[in-house]
Amino acid sequence: MCEEVSWGFLSRGERQTIGIGRALGRILRPGSVVALTGELGSGKTRLTQGIAEGLGVSRSDHVSSPSFALIHEYAGKIPLYHMDFYRLPPGGWDPELGIEEYIWGDGVCVVEWADRLTEILPDDRLDVELAIRSLRTREIVFRARGGRHGSIVQELTRIARAASGPRVAVAQPQRGSPTASRGQKKSSL
Repeated sequence: MCEEVSWGFLSRGERQTIGIGRALGRILRPGSVVALTGELGSGKTRLTQGIAEGLGVSRSDHVSSPSFALIHEYAGKIPLYHMDFYRLPPGGWDPELGIEEYIWGDGVCVVEWADRLTEILPDDRLDVELAIRSLRTREIVFRARGGRHGSIVQELTRIARAASGPRVAVAQPQRGSPTASRGQKKSSL
């Protein structure tokens, strides 16, 4: 079993959420699975828009939540498969949908509302929890499940800290936050 690698980040607005997504998209590899969880309006689609930019998806391809279509495909240096399980009841997937072909494929798979269908997600994945802290502030926690995604979280942490230089602030998690029970610290750029 691999040791869990995680990092928390405070985003101070949509541009920062898209920016950290862009940095993540640049270091994801074929076969990566990013499982997003968080309440409505917490920034899952904004983070995915940044990932798409980092993967080289054309800006003319407007990345939006596929709530009604279930899956959107985007061409980039690595294909992006953007899924949204919001409309699926927990555990309510149909094997005929072919979701596994995307998840186990050679693209990058980003799944919004991943907690609704955890039984088909691979053990080796990147879990991302987003939480609303204020009107503009979001807490984003990246948690690697498996060695392959552990190196991605480590690289993302290094990139974010290098980009922020002396402005990095480390804060204790708020009560009830995704990191509070784990005693971790989070960075704010």
